[in-house]
Amino acid sequence: MSRFHYLKQELVYRFGRSAVTLISIALVVFMAVTLTAISRASSDALRLPLENVGADIVVQLSGDIPKKLEGLVFPHPTAQLPADAVEKIRKLPGVIRTTGAVFLWDLSPKKFQSLLGVDSKGTSGIPGLNSQLISGNPLDPKKTVPVEALVDGDFAAKNKLKVGDKIALQGQSYRISGTVDTPKSGNIMRADIYLPLAEAQLLASKAPWIIDLYPFTQTDVNLLFLEVDQRHLVTVTSAVEKMLGEKAIVSSEISIQEELEDLMFLSDQMSVIFTAVIALLALALLARSTATAIGERRRDLAVLQAVGWTRPRIISQLSLETAILSGVGGLLGLLFAWLGIALIGDVELAMELSWEISPSPHFLPETDFDRTRMLVAPIQMPLLTSALAWILAILTAVSSAVLAGFKMVRPHPWRWLAED
Repeated sequence: MSRFHYLKQELVYRFGRSAVTLISIALVVFMAVTLTAISRASSDALRLPLENVGADIVVQLSGDIPKKLEGLVFPHPTAQLPADAVEKIRKLPGVIRTTGAVFLWDLSPKKFQSLLGVDSKGTSGIPGLNSQLISGNPLDPKKTVPVEALVDGDFAAKNKLKVGDKIALQGQSYRISGTVDTPKSGNIMRADIYLPLAEAQLLASKAPWIIDLYPFTQTDVNLLFLEVDQRHLVTVTSAVEKMLGEKAIVSSEISIQEELEDLMFLSDQMSVIFTAVIALLALALLARSTATAIGERRRDLAVLQAVGWTRPRIISQLSLETAILSGVGGLLGLLFAWLGIALIGDVELAMELSWEISPSPHFLPETDFDRTRMLVAPIQMPLLTSALAWILAILTAVSSAVLAGFKMVRPHPWRWLAED
């Protein structure tokens, strides 16, 4: 009898045992792949708040409240970031690019508007801003006469502004060159009005209630976006905090994860624990079912030995059966995982933006800005994990079969035949 003919007979004849093996392997692979995919999507969701401002790290300094909240002021608690501190941060190992910005509130009894002056570098600067253009012309930082501005689309609609109109800031008039849709597209911090960095620095250096608190010059900023090599994210964050001292406000994936740890229903560590527990239970079931199945077949195995099958051949036969079952079961588990991931679709986490990176003041009773953000990240099939789970499932199942085979298939089969 050929081993493949015998294999076909065993798989069909012992359908119950085959089904248990398939289910065990499918469960292991399904849980490993699904939990890994959800965990990775949760981690991706943590990066979204900072991806929406085009940076890996946002750096600020905590400051003081001005004596009067009128005219142009720094958003509390944002303070001055001197040019020399920015230069030191730029030289830190792992920092790819720094993009400076000046974030201002324009307060008056009748209105509130936020202003962001952005550098001409990086996705969090003017290039990122211009990429969100929905009407008009992009912002040209080299154009100094007249200085133009971009406005947020919602702000323009609310105030009935259009391209070509003018807006006034601290006695200065700026022509609107275009409108942008930053809330929808991301890649830039949201504000009502956008100017080139140099112009915002000039306005801040002349604002009475800013210079009353800080010696702000036209080379300083109050907001710094960092693009960082992800391998150095932790070290750069720690270095910036150490450099700027206890007043440093460093927002990164790390700080956001700390804020969300109570809301995270599935962290990376928990997914590993869940996967390990379920995998161990399923593999224990597989090992037991394999050993039991071989125990039930001891007479058949003894007959095979009696007609000339060697012990190694029988063990290899058992290994082949288990390998085929576990391979098919693994593929079945991958199919279920793919279907499950497709049904779940996205990971959603709700969080409130910290006041440091919120564009509207919380103390204004008329403000309707909602700081709550839904962080939504798609769940994707982890290809490497899928391949590893499938391979490890097969290896584990085959190892169980080999160990059971060595235990059950004895050199002398006659005792088994005599007992039966």
